[in-house]
Amino acid sequence: MLTFVLLIALQQCYAIQLTMYTVPWCGHCQKLRAELDKSTFVPTLNEWNIGHSVNEAGPLLAPKLAVDVSFVNCEEEKEVCESVGVFGYPEIVASVEPVEEAEADARNDDALLAPFVHASLSQLPLKYPGRDRSAAAIGEWIRSLASPPALLVSSLADGYTSLDRRVDSPVLTLTCANLDQRLSFLRDQETALLPLIVDATTVGTPLLSLVDDGVDACRLAYQASLDATPTVLPPAAATGGALATWLADARTPLCDEHSIAAYGLGRPFLFMHLIADDLANDPSSASAQAHATLCTVSSALRAENVSLRFAWLSHKKWSGTRAGLSGKVYPSVHIDDIRHVNSRYVLPEDVDLTGKEGVRALTTFARAFEAGELTKARVSEPVPEDDVEEAGRVRSLVLSSFDEAVLGRPHGTLVMFHSPSCGTCQTTYPVFEGLAREFAAQWPSTLRFARANAWENDWQFDVTGVPDFRYFAPDGTVTEYHDTDFTAEGLGAWIENVLGVSRKVAKSEL
Repeated sequence: MLTFVLLIALQQCYAIQLTMYTVPWCGHCQKLRAELDKSTFVPTLNEWNIGHSVNEAGPLLAPKLAVDVSFVNCEEEKEVCESVGVFGYPEIVASVEPVEEAEADARNDDALLAPFVHASLSQLPLKYPGRDRSAAAIGEWIRSLASPPALLVSSLADGYTSLDRRVDSPVLTLTCANLDQRLSFLRDQETALLPLIVDATTVGTPLLSLVDDGVDACRLAYQASLDATPTVLPPAAATGGALATWLADARTPLCDEHSIAAYGLGRPFLFMHLIADDLANDPSSASAQAHATLCTVSSALRAENVSLRFAWLSHKKWSGTRAGLSGKVYPSVHIDDIRHVNSRYVLPEDVDLTGKEGVRALTTFARAFEAGELTKARVSEPVPEDDVEEAGRVRSLVLSSFDEAVLGRPHGTLVMFHSPSCGTCQTTYPVFEGLAREFAAQWPSTLRFARANAWENDWQFDVTGVPDFRYFAPDGTVTEYHDTDFTAEGLGAWIENVLGVSRKVAKSEL
């Protein structure tokens, strides 16, 4: 009889510790804190579709859930924030903590695995990965963290025939000689297998099928679904960190529509932009034929162990203009190497992506990326119509105007990299404008002030957080502002220091 036991025992009670790392000057932090203070984050457990055990033992018990929200002031607790790796505000971190001991299911031998995984869950920190830092979005993230059937274990006796409710779930099949060997393998590979249990970005809800066949060495295979062809773990990847890499790769679809879950794997992606309706309804369309090319190339290059992964994007969701495409030609292709800032590569849009020529062109493009032979695309916003250089005025710069306006000039330029969605940037900008007028009054030919959108231009240097202040000197040196004091006093004192001047106005009058 095929039965299931949750590794995370469902009689257990969970506490999720949600910590927000903030600073007093962050306006968005203050707004979000007010939202979090009044939010309960209590999920509706019956929406999780927990399911039933297939031996008709009745519904699996739902866990109770508690969420505790706390706040850390990073100006007062700098060492704590540094230890967590806080680089921007607000930084939101969740820890999943089992409160009560799991109760093993005495009816199933595989319940012996529950304490092993149960101990692993304690104090596992997870950073909130989204850009939407509203209480509603964070609540959805918490729901995904606490979603009960994170990993199911099966004792296989008569095949997968009883898995009708979970036929589309990914399956890992671990075949060993006996239960002891099985447990030993899982304990050795705890680090690699644990993300399947607690990582909110996993692709699908994996089942782990356990089989005993008397063979000495354990073997692991992955299937995207029960009817898919298994991918067998190479012997060289059976131990150590190689297993985690293999699992991540095996669980990345060959040529499916792109998902945030797959994007979180840390691999560079080759994206094909398609018209989704044509792909779904017209097999003779350019989008459908190009998608066939994508699948062919993905399958061939995956066998060569390339770093690239392949997916398609709907033209309704993303036009591709941010990557350097026109947004008017479909199908089209670009590569996004998320391992590096602003690393995108564009295939010329006049390339035929259908048939044998398409396979040849896409393969050549992918291999050129692997060999480091491609040139990065550099996307720039349009130059503003009112782009005028004037002392005391904050000029708006884009990538295409940056070099001429900043580099090799007789004066230095202080640039504020910002984002329109950044609350701190919005509150700091009036301070920046005031400093521009003040310094222009005393040193009109020494310094210029400018601002630039950090995310809508492919800068040649890394901008990983906003606001970001950098002084570009006439001799080409660049000085970055590393403090978090964005007041007129704090920024003004830093500008004085890099210029080697002292303002006549008293700081108390700022």
